[in-house]
Amino acid sequence: MGDEWIIKVCDKNGIDTDKQSIVLLRHCLLAHHGKLEYGSPVLARIPEAAALHSIDELDATMMTYEKNYADMEPGSMSKRIFNLDNQMVFKTNDEDVDLD
Repeated sequence: MGDEWIIKVCDKNGIDTDKQSIVLLRHCLLAHHGKLEYGSPVLARIPEAAALHSIDELDATMMTYEKNYADMEPGSMSKRIFNLDNQMVFKTNDEDVDLD
């Protein structure tokens, strides 16, 4: 879907889709899931694609923490969380933390 959008925008604006920057952009988009079993049609073959995948995974992990923390009381443990390899997480009591 995103790859098709890039091609469509390039065609609309007269940009050659064989241009290296476009090929690399498309590769990053196609490889961002990281593994074939995660739905990625290709594996990362350039550092930028690998970095994008890592950032995407980190974002998903942080979103999972944020979503679970919203339903937790400070000082409590969560249930096992599938997206975090069935780990349980602890929500700290921020009142006990002095950063000064």
